[in-house]
Amino acid sequence: MQILQKADEIRRKRRQAQELVARILPTIFYAMFGDPGQASQLYPLSTGIESIRNGLSRRRKSSSNEGQIVLRIQDVGDGAIDFSNVNRIPLTDDEVVSFSLREGDMLFVRVNGNRDLVGRNALFKGFSEPVAHNDHLMRIRFKQDKLLPEYVAAFLRTPFGKHEIASKVATSAGNHTINQEGLGNIRIPIPSVRQQKIFLDTVRAHGVSLDALQCGKLEAENLSLALINRAFTGELTAEWEKENAEWIAERQAFYERLPRLLLLAFLQEKSKRAEREALENVVLVTALMKYAFLFQMEGASRRRFYHFVPYHYGPFAKEIYTDLEKLQQDGFVSVNDGEENKTKITLTNPAKAAAALAELPEDLQEDVATIIDRYGDLDHRTLL
Repeated sequence: MQILQKADEIRRKRRQAQELVARILPTIFYAMFGDPGQASQLYPLSTGIESIRNGLSRRRKSSSNEGQIVLRIQDVGDGAIDFSNVNRIPLTDDEVVSFSLREGDMLFVRVNGNRDLVGRNALFKGFSEPVAHNDHLMRIRFKQDKLLPEYVAAFLRTPFGKHEIASKVATSAGNHTINQEGLGNIRIPIPSVRQQKIFLDTVRAHGVSLDALQCGKLEAENLSLALINRAFTGELTAEWEKENAEWIAERQAFYERLPRLLLLAFLQEKSKRAEREALENVVLVTALMKYAFLFQMEGASRRRFYHFVPYHYGPFAKEIYTDLEKLQQDGFVSVNDGEENKTKITLTNPAKAAAALAELPEDLQEDVATIIDRYGDLDHRTLL
């Protein structure tokens, strides 16, 4: 059926995108720092580790509805944590304090029957409630004046990093394991924190986001599996598609206009700020580009709506011009074409914009507000 074919196509494209990123990251790493295997000076990973801790015992009774989230191996993808089907275990207050993750912590698979899974890791980006982990995983907390977690995550995805992990894995009774000492002995180049930040900025400038792609891949695979399950149980039939054709069309239309709603939300936030501070109610198109780019790089939702490439005035996405043209046709904005970096956009109908933005998900609205709070007061040159 067409809907299953579409779901499978999304899943395959997400997987291809992730494979592409897996190749790009090591390339950028090698371009900046060279082959770690040829480096004149390598340091044990323990040099930049503040603490390592194994998780809670797996013998604890779990509950699907009660207790605290305790992450398992299956929740830790290669670059992202999946919260779609979490396990809960009642914990004491002391355990919540002792085992809760902090933003920037790395979860590292330390034991598995499949040798290839040992060393799989993801960074914890924060969550709306306390999150712990079980004993199949190690929690690594870094001294961020020496090692940035994102830099370590990128290094561990290079061929040399994977080789270092593999060299520290031991095998016993059919299980493959790496202990805390072995992890600490992994060799890594440690450039200055400034150089590490430049590397991460370069990665972001290339539009590379492992966690976003991994989350997208998980979402696509979950969607595909759910649809396949419905198909085999008889729920997803030609009749079902026919009966729900209007709903399917509505959702497709919504996702098509979602990027335009995002731009509209930025323009509305800027308009509100201009009104409060008696400023000119215009936004330069280059500034809007940067807000959208920062939204994708720093927003908590990690959603990607545009493909940015390096350009004269920083990150550039040509699709934004197409969406602005559509917003102008629909009577939301006025676009005063000028030179490339001086095209001005004005929100012409705030009431109509507010009505349209009622369907923008709250998490995206919050991300937009956060970006404007952080960067909305910068002058144009500083923003660029």
